Amino acid sequence: MSLQLPSTTPINDLVKIIDNLPATTPKTNIKSISPILTQALQNSQTYSFSPLLTHPNVVAAKAAATTSSSSSESQRLLSALALVEIFESQSTVQFTSSTQSLPQLNTIMQRKLEILSLIRLAASSSREVPYQTIASACLFEQQTPDSHVSSVESLVLDALSLTILTGKLNQKAQIFKSDLHKTLSAEGVGSFGNENEVGTMLEKLRNVKARGENCLKELDKLAASNPGEGGGGWGAEVDKFRESCLRSGEEGGQRGVKRKGE
Repeated sequence: MSLQLPSTTPINDLVKIIDNLPATTPKTNIKSISPILTQALQNSQTYSFSPLLTHPNVVAAKAAATTSSSSSESQRLLSALALVEIFESQSTVQFTSSTQSLPQLNTIMQRKLEILSLIRLAASSSREVPYQTIASACLFEQQTPDSHVSSVESLVLDALSLTILTGKLNQKAQIFKSDLHKTLSAEGVGSFGNENEVGTMLEKLRNVKARGENCLKELDKLAASNPGEGGGGWGAEVDKFRESCLRSGEEGGQRGVKRKGE
């Protein structure tokens, strides 16, 4: 059964909450920031955590917590930050092998880290990722052979259902063939420099899609409010422009895929 990650507070809203914390009292902010970081880890739309990790208020609170690490609130913040850093650039293996005191992962967070581990493999590999490699990165290999194959396929299907990864499973060859590079190129986002940039690239991809959808919505509103006489006027011109945008997007996507395949 496919696990559905719940949508919670969007990352931009979490950043705004941190924006409103008093910058002059980093010690006071220690207690406030920990639950915000946990919220981000459970947000199904958040795969890049750098806006939180690099936020001046978070950086200042981390420094304050480091100097008073004996307090329980400071320890809680430092543990939460260490966990966010693993989600930002590492994998399930690094979480398990970490010597730091980290919060326990609930079911949602565990699955999300596995999905991020899979995406980083897809981004850094030659686009064909063996089941065994995925199983090793997510520690499925500790299961029986049949179980870890089932776990790998379930993980890939979860990632595909969330539309944050594209590709196909080859069950006979036990390989996942990723189209992630093609998808990013078609959207004009670019390609990965390394696997640690996965979150940033996914965030950019989502932003590109969101901007395009918002633009089309505004054009539809404009066409509806200014139809002109007999259905002509602005409405007709907007319709032409809208169709032109759609055609340009499709052609750009085809060119991008072609370039990556050459």
